[in-house]
Amino acid sequence: MQIDRNGSVRRATEKFVSYFESRGATRIETDILQPAETLLDVYGEDIRARAYVTNRAGDNELFLRPDFTVPVLKQHLSRESKFAKYTYSGKVFRKQYRDSRRPSEYYQVGIEYFGGENELAVDAVVFSTIAEALYPLRVRAGIGDLGILLSAIDGLSTTLERKTALRRHIWRPQKFRQLVSRFMRPPNTSKVSDYFSREISREQFEERILENGPIVGCRGVDEVISRLTSKSRDNMAAPLVEREVNVINKLLAIEGPISQALDDLERVRSSLPGMDHAVQRVHDRLGALEANGVDVSQLSYEPGFRQTTLEYYGGFVFRFVSPDYPQLPPVAQGGRYDGLIRMLGGEAGSSAVGGVIRPEIAIELADTSLC
Repeated sequence: MQIDRNGSVRRATEKFVSYFESRGATRIETDILQPAETLLDVYGEDIRARAYVTNRAGDNELFLRPDFTVPVLKQHLSRESKFAKYTYSGKVFRKQYRDSRRPSEYYQVGIEYFGGENELAVDAVVFSTIAEALYPLRVRAGIGDLGILLSAIDGLSTTLERKTALRRHIWRPQKFRQLVSRFMRPPNTSKVSDYFSREISREQFEERILENGPIVGCRGVDEVISRLTSKSRDNMAAPLVEREVNVINKLLAIEGPISQALDDLERVRSSLPGMDHAVQRVHDRLGALEANGVDVSQLSYEPGFRQTTLEYYGGFVFRFVSPDYPQLPPVAQGGRYDGLIRMLGGEAGSSAVGGVIRPEIAIELADTSLC
């Protein structure tokens, strides 16, 4: 499919933006070139493998915009307005695997809601607004809630460092499972772990480090010591409890019609501390969706940690896909990302939820529906 089939992409883009404006959103623009520093703070160094890096004379590193959420959020925070609705459109740029057929640049149209006293009600409004914008395309909606898996991780009988590592990688299924497997191994009583678990002074640490040569790179002695000490504690930690790991595995396997998923969640909701509240929020959110005219019986439940490649969602997640053309990317997806607000300096308790539509995919689905 050509990127702009005689202006159809531009027309579809404007149609979606206008629709979101009619629902109370304010149109907002963001620069294509984004400061690398902020994106690295949010995503870590892994973003380099997915974003295009460039420089402008006299500037630090810049990334071609891989996503709209971060720049839109930064503008929102600069306006010091707690409640706002925005819509936007334009291209995003993402590196793809060599054998991937997915484009490295494509259009997005999005809507972001900041604030709101009832978070579940706002979740439902964003979801139903995007669902209405996609009418009458033949799409299937899937929902999930990362809060359930995050609550389960918080309830594990293990160290804070290991919980933090698991939370950081829930968006990377393979890495997540590798960590779970490694954390189930018995403590590593290697010579290095034994040495760094002793009570010795900073000066002795530094002396041992410098015996192997000068410090190379940006990390100083204190950072090296902190990292080695953390690794030592991790190597000496007790393995994960098998019963608790079984709960995690059950959560990752829940997928299918929402009615069946609710039954599966009920079976594990009291297995770990904090999960009961997280599962109850799923029930309450379904009630909010019904109040917004959504037929929840038609929803499917999906392990939400697999639904995004840019890691900032921390609660409700959703996506719309074509049941007839499963090889196509989601035509729309989104979710809640309250934690990102705090990461970028927003007030504690601030809330945000949003989603994007791929107009090119929407056009393709509209065309195929006429065949």
